[in-house]
Amino acid sequence: MNNQKQLEDIVKETIQNEFAKYFNHTSVQSISEIFTIEYVSHKYEQIAKKIWVASMTLDLDVNDPDIIDAVKDNYEQGKEYKYFIPDNIESRKNEELYNRIYKDYLGCYDIIYIPEESINLFEELVIYDYDTINKVGFTLVTTESGKIYIKLQKDILQNKIDVLSSFFKYKDDIIRFCFEFSQRSELKNNINCSYILKQLSVNPFVTQKKLKEIVSKLETNNISKECIADFDNNMKYFVTG
Repeated sequence: MNNQKQLEDIVKETIQNEFAKYFNHTSVQSISEIFTIEYVSHKYEQIAKKIWVASMTLDLDVNDPDIIDAVKDNYEQGKEYKYFIPDNIESRKNEELYNRIYKDYLGCYDIIYIPEESINLFEELVIYDYDTINKVGFTLVTTESGKIYIKLQKDILQNKIDVLSSFFKYKDDIIRFCFEFSQRSELKNNINCSYILKQLSVNPFVTQKKLKEIVSKLETNNISKECIADFDNNMKYFVTG
């Protein structure tokens, strides 16, 4: 009880400021409970089947030896991971490192790029079993005494699940479109265009700038103006920024 009270005292001021900024709340009452990472791992992660991680950098899962061992153990137990990360240089570098570290578990995880402002929950958000009645979520906070997890209330948790789910569906939709588009007769045997569409499927987060770059690449590969215009018009549906 004393340790729990000490944790609450350590983070109270931080939470009041940061939580209010992100969620327009002005009180710590919007947060359910505060826990150590070890407690969350023991009580929640061990029994979870599906784990979602929204991270600003993916740093912990590729640089912390204890977490790396825990993730590998989770994969051995048949758990599934979905990662949601912003499209920036650091995240891309860590994704490459992640794929090397967990090369034996390809197919057990999915990495989805999303706009950076969609994460905005301190350093990392973890959700266990998002599609069950036992779903639970935590946001990671670094204090002077170390890292801790804050358990989110149900309304905020569901909001974050809804937001992340929309990006997961977005990825499925854009992968389907890229595949169907690549089957067109004038694209089917065009290696360069196939590569462009394949890369888009790997990282489907599309900004207006990125769309212009893709269209420009297609234009240099002897694709008809009608085909490019059709691609451009359909892709505008997926532009997020």
